[in-house]
Amino acid sequence: MPIERLNPPALSKPTGYTHVVTAIGGRTIYISGQVPLDKEGNVVGPNDFRAQAGQVFENLRAALTAAAADFSKVVKVNTTSSIWPIYRLLGKYAASI
Repeated sequence: MPIERLNPPALSKPTGYTHVVTAIGGRTIYISGQVPLDKEGNVVGPNDFRAQAGQVFENLRAALTAAAADFSKVVKVNTTSSIWPIYRLLGKYAASI
């Protein structure tokens, strides 16, 4: 599936995401919202946001792998946080994968 990622010069430079993505053809996979639980259901990194974010992205990786996909094929990820530094950290983490 061809994926085109665009960051128009009229918009701010993003961290960890792309302003515009087009995907043509292929298949669509939907993954439920993930939380920082390991496969046994234990919370990873209590009171450690970095560890929890890492576990969430590892859970996403496992879900993608189960569907024979990887992060290079992801066109949209939704994250929520009302705390700006946490939101920025999520963007930096997402950019590193």
